[in-house]
Amino acid sequence: MSVRFREYQEEDWALLLEVMCRFWDELRAKDRYGRMIHPPEYGEVYCSELLQKVASYEGSLQLAFIGEQLVGLVAGIVEEQSAQNRVELGVSR
Repeated sequence: MSVRFREYQEEDWALLLEVMCRFWDELRAKDRYGRMIHPPEYGEVYCSELLQKVASYEGSLQLAFIGEQLVGLVAGIVEEQSAQNRVELGVSR
């Protein structure tokens, strides 16, 4: 089956929470030092901040589906350059 992408919509909130929590649990399973935690509010905090960054930085959040199953996501933002970056590399996006 092929992967299909589509733009995040407000009604996708529960799906976004689910996939981010699954992803975080996968990362935690690989944390050999046991430093990563997963408190109940993790998904809502992380997803809210992600959506805020996407909105603030002219970004895009795409959900990835195989059939009707959400299997992942891609988020991209365009950050403003720091003053240091502008003098090192010139103004760009």
